Amino acid sequence: MRLTLEQIAKTAGVSVSTVSRVLNRKPNVSVETKRIVIEAIQSLGETPPSELAAKGIIGFLVPETTKYMGLQTPVLLAEIAAAKEVVENEGYGLLVGTFGEDPNSVVDRMLANKEFAGAIVARASTLPQETDRLRHADIPFVFVNTLGQAHYRLSVGVDNERVGYLATRHLLELGHRRIGFLGGQSIFPSLIARLEGYRRALTKSGIPIDESLVVETDLTQQSGEEAAARLLGQRPRPTGIVGVNDYVAVGCLNAAAKLSLSVPHHLSIVGCDDIEITRYVRPALSTVYIPWRDMAALAARILVEQIRRGSVHRCEIELDVTLVPRDSTKSIQAASVTSSPTSRRNS
Repeated sequence: MRLTLEQIAKTAGVSVSTVSRVLNRKPNVSVETKRIVIEAIQSLGETPPSELAAKGIIGFLVPETTKYMGLQTPVLLAEIAAAKEVVENEGYGLLVGTFGEDPNSVVDRMLANKEFAGAIVARASTLPQETDRLRHADIPFVFVNTLGQAHYRLSVGVDNERVGYLATRHLLELGHRRIGFLGGQSIFPSLIARLEGYRRALTKSGIPIDESLVVETDLTQQSGEEAAARLLGQRPRPTGIVGVNDYVAVGCLNAAAKLSLSVPHHLSIVGCDDIEITRYVRPALSTVYIPWRDMAALAARILVEQIRRGSVHRCEIELDVTLVPRDSTKSIQAASVTSSPTSRRNS
C-alpha cells in the first residue's frame, strides 16, 4: 500500500508540511511530533518511511542531452534558487539532476519508480526519448520556458517568437538591413520560436530572408564565437547580429574583437536572456530580458497546487519580455560616421 502525505497528515492530525519535514529529517520538529507521525504511518499499513519521504521530493530536472551547456549557468542557477525557495516553504524538498536513459542514474530510477511528487523541467526538447520518459513517469510536470506544445500540459514561459522579434526589430530600427542570426538547435521549441521571430521582423520590414545569414550553434559561448567568425567572413558581412542567447552573443563579441571589428561602430550585436554578464562585458550587451526567476517560482507554485489537487489540468502562463538596449548596438548611420576615415582624422 502506498500512502500519501495527505493521508498521513489527516491520521496524525498535523499538516502535510509537518509530515514532509518529519520524513525528510528536517530540523525544528519536536520528538513528540515525530512520534505521532510515525505512529500514524504504522497504523495505516507500515509503509517504509524511505518510500514516503520520496513523495515529499520535487525534482528540478534537466535533460542529459543538454548537459554540455553546463549545469552551473546563470539561468539554471537562478531558476533553481527560485524553485527551491517555493517548494521548501511548502514543505517539500528539491532534488536537482539530469535525466536520460541511464538505468543506474538516481533520477532516472526515481522517475521509473514514480518516486517524485512532481517535477519542474528546464531545457525541454522535442526528442521523443525525453518526452516519452516524462510521460511514462505519470507524475505532474511543469515545464519552464516552453509554451504552445500539446504534450507539455503545464508550462510557464514567455513568447519566444517575440523575443527573437524584439531583438531583430531593435537592429532594424537602428537602420541595419543585413542582419545575421546565430541560432539554436532545432530540438528546442523555444529557440525555434526565436528564429521565427527574427524571420517575422525581417519580413514585416520588407527584407527578404537570406538563409546564408542564419548559422546554427550549440548555444555555448565558444560555439557562438566560432559561428560568428563564419558569419563575419561573408562578403558583404552583416552589420548587425542577433544571438539566440547571451552566451552566443558574448561569443560574437569575442569573434568581432579577433577580427578587429569595433562593436558597435562596425557591428551591432543583440543577445537574448539578460544574464548578469551582459552588464559587465565591454561593450555592455543589448539583449532581451526574460524573467527566469519569476518563471521558475511560478512553475513551482503551480506544481505544488497540482500535486495537492491530485489531478493535472492544462495550464499555460505567459510572462512578458522587454528589450534592454545597451552599448553593443548603434544606429548604422551614426556608426558609419564615427568609424569613417574623415571622422578619425578630425578626432
